[in-house]
Amino acid sequence: MHVAFNEIKVLSIEDNEGDTLLIDDYLKEEFVDPKIIFVKSFAEAKLQFGKQDNFDIILLDLSLPDYDRKSLVENIIDNAGNTPVIILTGYADREFGVQTLSLGVSDYLFKDRLTAAQLFKSIVYSIERKKNIISLKEKNDLLSKLTNTVPIVIYQFEISVDGKMTFPFISEAIKKLTQNVNIEDLKNDATLIFANVHHDDLIKFLESIVESKVNLTEWAVEFRILKENNEIIWVKGISQPELKENGTVVWYGFLEDITAVKTSAEQLLMKNNELQKTNEELDRFVYSASHDLRSPLASILGIVNIAELSDTKLELNDALGRIKSNVKRLDDFIQDILNYSKNSRVKVENELLNWKLLVEETIDQLNFMVEASKISIEMEINDGFSFYGDEIRLKIILSNLIANAIKYQQPEKKNKRVSIKVNVQPDIVEIIIEDNGIGIDSKYKDRIFDMFFRASKGSTGTGIGLYIVKEAISKLNGTIQLETEVNTGSRFAITIPNKLIA
Repeated sequence: MHVAFNEIKVLSIEDNEGDTLLIDDYLKEEFVDPKIIFVKSFAEAKLQFGKQDNFDIILLDLSLPDYDRKSLVENIIDNAGNTPVIILTGYADREFGVQTLSLGVSDYLFKDRLTAAQLFKSIVYSIERKKNIISLKEKNDLLSKLTNTVPIVIYQFEISVDGKMTFPFISEAIKKLTQNVNIEDLKNDATLIFANVHHDDLIKFLESIVESKVNLTEWAVEFRILKENNEIIWVKGISQPELKENGTVVWYGFLEDITAVKTSAEQLLMKNNELQKTNEELDRFVYSASHDLRSPLASILGIVNIAELSDTKLELNDALGRIKSNVKRLDDFIQDILNYSKNSRVKVENELLNWKLLVEETIDQLNFMVEASKISIEMEINDGFSFYGDEIRLKIILSNLIANAIKYQQPEKKNKRVSIKVNVQPDIVEIIIEDNGIGIDSKYKDRIFDMFFRASKGSTGTGIGLYIVKEAISKLNGTIQLETEVNTGSRFAITIPNKLIA
């Protein structure tokens, strides 16, 4: 007797008394003190399932009175749980006995050839096989839980000899990357995922798969997935191909959402570019600022020396006038530096604006300009909608553009004019500042917003006013366009988004 299986618990479903006695003898011959329960029908067996669920083995005769063979097997399997089932069949049932394996039974034995040793072997094999199946299922369940818990997509991808693409395995995380893709459908047809790849990346994506397949090299690619809401997700994929004997190529790998990494990299690049731009601007600023500060100071010093030698009041008044002009240049330059600093460092604010008051205050602050009294300044304000924006930066923009329109007029022209139009719309404001002054040569049109650029040698400006305008507009996510013609005038068209607070 085999003591390794002491107290084995057996449920025998058999309606033939002779076969029942034979099974009883065989079990007691091979096992130490087996616990055997005999029933004659499925109905009786079902009662036993209700009493206990810890049978080690179920022996089933196919020729029971209360069920046809197929239904009988299916019902026993449904009720058996993890208990293995062995079919006992007559020779005439050989074909169906084989079919029962696909229904979930562990083994089938022919009654007319049955021996005690054969029954023992089948029972031991079925119990151990069931244990292995349960253990394997538990491991698969654990692996499935682990793979479905991690945020990356773990997969097995195959291309068969006939070119069919499938995912024998792909983890649940794929649902977060894609949309409207059923995992079971993906397992049967991997090409369904292609519809989610961004159209600009699809060719590169497919070519990388072909290259990896042909050369059996690592598949490593970054691509974008486009979702229905136009959300773009960056994905990194890495896998290793393996050629099977049947010609199928299998990849084992993962897909990872790297959107955050990409965004951080883009932000870092942007910050590096901004830093490089700042450094370049600082270099130009130091060079030009030192020149623009020293030049009027040197002029003042020279004028003072001349004034000390002057004998007449007329000569002194002339010297004082020139000193005043140079002090004004210094003041303008310092004011531009302050505006540049404000735009660079002050946080963008959103407040309800009164456009009529804003434009009028800007014009009043420019009335000190000598040229202003000789120019007709026209103002047209259409502010039917509430507008929220940054008052400080908008004042800087208006002040610089209106001051330039006043300053750069044609001296000999009689009807000098500056036009200011403001059109507030629900989502934007359009500002147009137009003059009939000297205009700007078209060859300088693309450079006038550069720091310290002057369009003419006779320019008395600091060279950073329009640069500050462009930077302030950029801070407000706006745009500026210039139309100009020499001796005809200039037209600046500005668009700023409305930061309306709901």
